[in-house]
Amino acid sequence: MQACNMRVRLSSPPHSPTPCRALQDGLSDAAMSQAAARAAAEVAAWFGRIDSVVVGVGLGRDVLMLETARLVMKAAREAQLPMVLDGDALFLVAREPELVTGYPLCLLTPNLNELRRLASAMGLAGVASHSDHHKRLQGLVDKLGGPTVVSKGPTDVILDGRATVVCSVTGSPRRCGFQGCILSGVLAVFVAWTAALVEASLEGGEALVLEMNVMVLSAFGACATNRLACACAYADKRRSMLASDMLNFLGSSVELLEGDSARPVGQGGSATTGAVGGPRLPVRQSSR
Repeated sequence: MQACNMRVRLSSPPHSPTPCRALQDGLSDAAMSQAAARAAAEVAAWFGRIDSVVVGVGLGRDVLMLETARLVMKAAREAQLPMVLDGDALFLVAREPELVTGYPLCLLTPNLNELRRLASAMGLAGVASHSDHHKRLQGLVDKLGGPTVVSKGPTDVILDGRATVVCSVTGSPRRCGFQGCILSGVLAVFVAWTAALVEASLEGGEALVLEMNVMVLSAFGACATNRLACACAYADKRRSMLASDMLNFLGSSVELLEGDSARPVGQGGSATTGAVGGPRLPVRQSSR
């Protein structure tokens, strides 16, 4: 839905019935592993047609589904696809950090509790005070040695081990469930846009030199867009606002942040732009 509201083509692999059948039939561990491998292979078959992948939103912690997600993450890494990990994908990373360790095309999006779990899994102490929070966050990034971390909170803190960027765009005073799920989708769109910009510059014979990691740049644009859409939704719905109300404001929020005020916020829009304050980003028609 986030992609559709930002005028991006969305590819959704058909849900494999294999995991459901495996659960219903009570398969053995070996058969369940085979079922997970088959389901993951069905998802991986789509990798040549997409530009980024989101794992974890609405996943749950069923053993078979977690194993399928783990295999999908490994396949995405082998295919060098950018990954956005949220929710129970972060639970997987806490159990098996090597899934993402050293992989720079990965965005982790923990809230405070998820950050505590990840920090503990990496041998870091729990997060207590604000200063402690930043220390543990930096320690987590250093331990992972590749992924960019987007720490969600009153302000969104983005780190990749070299740069720290804080997004403090005013959002909504109301915190709705599933706002983080929407952010994951927006992050995937911005990662694809930024990659398209870099690719277009290379094809044009003029390599684009960015001042920071493309994942950090993408994350800042996504966080700013998500926060503004949230503020607009609250202004429209007030206390009755739901996370789904943000969807109507995503496209116009991108336009507003890039300085295009010709279209009133809240009236959709055909945004094909990316980094806040930056050049227009072409939405690449995937040829993979």
